Amino acid sequence: MKNLKLFVFICFSLFFVACSTSSSDAITPVEDSFVPQFEIKINGVTTNYYLNTNIYKFENTFNIGYYPSTLLSFDKSGKFGNFCIELPTSNNNITRKYYSFKGFSSHYFNLNIESVDEVNKRVKGTFSGYIYADPLDLNSETKFVSGSFYQKYEELIPVIFGLKNSAKINGNDWFSVNKYATRSTSDYNKITQHDLYDDEYKIMVSYDLINTTVGTYNFTNSDLTNKIQLAKFDVQTGTFINYNCTGILNITYKYNKIVEGTYNFTAINPVTNEIVPVTNGNFKLVYTNAI
Repeated sequence: MKNLKLFVFICFSLFFVACSTSSSDAITPVEDSFVPQFEIKINGVTTNYYLNTNIYKFENTFNIGYYPSTLLSFDKSGKFGNFCIELPTSNNNITRKYYSFKGFSSHYFNLNIESVDEVNKRVKGTFSGYIYADPLDLNSETKFVSGSFYQKYEELIPVIFGLKNSAKINGNDWFSVNKYATRSTSDYNKITQHDLYDDEYKIMVSYDLINTTVGTYNFTNSDLTNKIQLAKFDVQTGTFINYNCTGILNITYKYNKIVEGTYNFTAINPVTNEIVPVTNGNFKLVYTNAI
């Protein structure tokens, strides 16, 4: 009889737990209360342009807007890439683009990424700074932009994986968060990609779009192509100081407009004779267009 009572008690307990679990499962979950926010001010005046702009994540890079109409870019660690906005002019049929300055961008533009929620795919931040009609000319027409965002982002697959340029400058980690390309005025196929961090340094990869092949290149500063250069932005003059560079460039892959390689070199400041070692260089780039 004692065992029978125990058996009945256990069955009753299991039934009670099952009923409680079933009732709990029936509770309607709380809806997500997330409210997206996005605001831009130009010279202190709120603009209604770009209010419906989405945020996309390509590998480690976030883009507000989709190329070629990217409004703001930054990487996962919060390093600023670039800002570009197209605004109307007094002529309703004409618009004009304004850009963040490319050299030493963090000196002229402030970006604060407050949070990156990779579970719910949300990113929150604020930005402010001067933007220029010419991103390479501090004396061009300027406007002051500020704003904030708190939005969901969508992860997309890049057309080409692994585009990068990273190195150690004086032993400190450096990597590209923004870039642009230029062409030689004497040879259409001689390309230089300018890779920029948000600090004062710039690394330039020069190659021939047609004639550069896989191989090792010992370069000096006087070489016209197949070389790497270091430049440092001088805030006093608003220009880059190009260092005298000597080193080794290894082209490990070249197909169509994609070039991959590694490099190590020594850079010497022509003004102060400061010696800067650049090591562990590693890049993958694709040529798109030049400015």
